[in-house]
Amino acid sequence: KEFKFNIVGIHAELVTTPHVTLKAVQNVIHNGSKFIDGLYIILDEEANKDELIEKIYDIDNIEVIFDAEEMNEKAIEFIDNFAVVLQVIVFYTLLVSFFIVFYNSIMNIYDNNHEYGILRSLGYSKRKIFQFILFQNLLQGVLPILFALIFTYPLTFVMGQIYAEDFALEIIIGIPAILMITIAPLILYLLGSIIGLRTVYKQNLYEQVQTRFVG
Repeated sequence: KEFKFNIVGIHAELVTTPHVTLKAVQNVIHNGSKFIDGLYIILDEEANKDELIEKIYDIDNIEVIFDAEEMNEKAIEFIDNFAVVLQVIVFYTLLVSFFIVFYNSIMNIYDNNHEYGILRSLGYSKRKIFQFILFQNLLQGVLPILFALIFTYPLTFVMGQIYAEDFALEIIIGIPAILMITIAPLILYLLGSIIGLRTVYKQNLYEQVQTRFVG
């Protein structure tokens, strides 16, 4: 019985492609100096896909056959699962980052407690003192953000584009990635500064402005 199908493409790259087939075929079929690792076929309407696959498995050196529909379903399932894992990682990272920023903010408040007390006694408003706290926190946070933009993003982009020619899907690292690198830390520093401001005003003003060294 004849099985009718048309070869619509030949794939000669194995690395990072979802159309990965068997290495054994590379030893039998070749295209010039390059081994073929995959064939793309379209079946005729009257052809039975399941029956054809069973017959193809009987051919020598055929070890694995990928169905495009099944591959698509598996890819979507993998992306969905990976997205959940990535969200958990991002949440955990933000949580740890928040406590680091919180700790630094509180330590900065206690290190400069006397100075903030003087500002309060001089009549500085909460808004002005908050600006001082935020500026001090940002002095520690701006450099990491700049380094992330200068090094992390370009390196990730270049590493992704290394496989751009071989990968079946276009790799895009766009504006959301940049916003994630910059906005999330800024929000954390803003929250840390708000907590720091509340810490300043919870203390007794008289104790705050007392001389820090005794004796």
